[in-house]
Amino acid sequence: MDALTVWLLSKWVFSTLSALILIMGIGQVLGEIKLPGNFKLGVAAVFFVGVAFGIFKPELQIHHDIERFGLALFIYCVGLTAAPAFFQSFRRNGMRLNLATFVAMTVIFASSIFVIKAFDKNSAIISGLFCGTLTNTPALNAAKEAYRQVESKEMAQVIKEKGMSQSQADEFRKEKEQIIEEDLKNVDAGYGVAYPFAIVGVLLIIQFHLRRERKLSANKPPKPSYMISVVELLNDVPGNYRYWTGALINKYANVVAPRYRLNGKHYLIDGDTQIPQGAEVVIEGSANYVESAIGILGKEGDLNLLQDRGEFSTRFFSVSDRHLINRSVWKLNLSKLGGAICRIRRGDNPIEINIHTRLQLGDQVRVLVRQENQISVNKFFGNSLHMATEHTFYSLFLGLALGLLIGQIPIPIPGVEVPVTLGYAGGPLAVALTFGALGRTGPFVWVIAPSANMALRHVGFALFLAVIGVNSGSKLLDTLKGDGLFLILISLGMLLLVHIVLWIVMLLCRVPNIPTLLGVMSGLQTQPAALGFASSRTDPTGVNVGYASVYPLATILKIFYAQLLIVLFL
Repeated sequence: MDALTVWLLSKWVFSTLSALILIMGIGQVLGEIKLPGNFKLGVAAVFFVGVAFGIFKPELQIHHDIERFGLALFIYCVGLTAAPAFFQSFRRNGMRLNLATFVAMTVIFASSIFVIKAFDKNSAIISGLFCGTLTNTPALNAAKEAYRQVESKEMAQVIKEKGMSQSQADEFRKEKEQIIEEDLKNVDAGYGVAYPFAIVGVLLIIQFHLRRERKLSANKPPKPSYMISVVELLNDVPGNYRYWTGALINKYANVVAPRYRLNGKHYLIDGDTQIPQGAEVVIEGSANYVESAIGILGKEGDLNLLQDRGEFSTRFFSVSDRHLINRSVWKLNLSKLGGAICRIRRGDNPIEINIHTRLQLGDQVRVLVRQENQISVNKFFGNSLHMATEHTFYSLFLGLALGLLIGQIPIPIPGVEVPVTLGYAGGPLAVALTFGALGRTGPFVWVIAPSANMALRHVGFALFLAVIGVNSGSKLLDTLKGDGLFLILISLGMLLLVHIVLWIVMLLCRVPNIPTLLGVMSGLQTQPAALGFASSRTDPTGVNVGYASVYPLATILKIFYAQLLIVLFL
């Protein structure tokens, strides 16, 4: 039995590949357990399982290229998803939200410098603490790459000064690289000390704001729900327009109008469909918008029209035809095919239909369609899971390759001897934001289906967390025995500081909406657990918009600041 146990531990549990898979598998199971406060760690639990493996088996080694690949895959998929909302947010509160994020991030960067200088602490550990406090693994990887660059430059200088032969230089590099990889565990240890307390801390801060929201909304009416109604079109169009159209109704009344009835006949509405006065128009959207739209457009019509659909029925279609990607919903001319768009879902979230709304690959579109035209409308959207997944993966590999290349381009900073780079996270993120905003270029589709995106993102994040968890665990106990309590207190202080600053700046910028604040907090932390926790307890639309608006900037700032802590103070 003892021999079998030894064999299982050496050949299965603690062999590199088996350990990696076990860490991810066990982490996924534990991540589904509900914790006090009714939240789950999700994929973040993989990190804690990795830490346990690292503590129990400090000599367990997983190559850092696996860490890099997982990181690049995760951040690229996130960038593709966030791109549309990120760029659209600048038409609303995006500038203010990103300003608040920039100020808060700069404050915590400055506080990290203060800790290094005032308490004479190792910049590698504090850089890891900075990344762990902000629960950002891409920044951790960037800090480690910066450490390798600084040490590599010093190695080259020593070899040159001592005039080493090729064999001597190779032997020196080999020994030095082993020392570097061991020293890099200090960065992981700093991260490992801060990360678990930061996750719990940010959830408590979110809970504080949720309680504020409940107190503020205690005397307010319940949140508006989705509503469908009928309006008799009597009022003139604002401006110099002669007729109401589907796009103008959406612009001035913030509702969608898929059909109307006039003289007993039913008609579909497109963006440019001219709707005559006196027509009874079906409108739908948020209840508060629908109620105000009735006054803007005319008066309430015959609600029996909602039951009188004539030859129309409603169906959901999946967008898989590449020619529709990034097309405005108001320029589809769908009524010519016998259909009209009512609603759009992207992943699990409903998408507001307005003048800026564009279709994305994998969108689920609810369409009012004539029964005899269902086949043609089905063909128009594609409605194929195979087309939405199989024929877009080339963009994933091309985008990743291009992102990794861009991530290695040195960016000189005046006064800093070693240039910084976007790294294995920033490069793929920059390319993903660009490709995600483009959607497609001619026949080339740059995005991937939401289901495939989510699966790949999950795998990439799990790979990355497993590796850094093992590396953190191998030195975590030593770190805790030394400055552990001090580092925990510093991390909690920095976490509290960054969120107080964020809250104050958002109040000064007049962004008092609490769901948006919680989304920005989750985006600043780039923490999926915080996002899921907030989304399940308040308006998910506001949370998701806030998260997507600041996530890219927060990630890039963390990548740069984490590197600067290394190159300036190592």
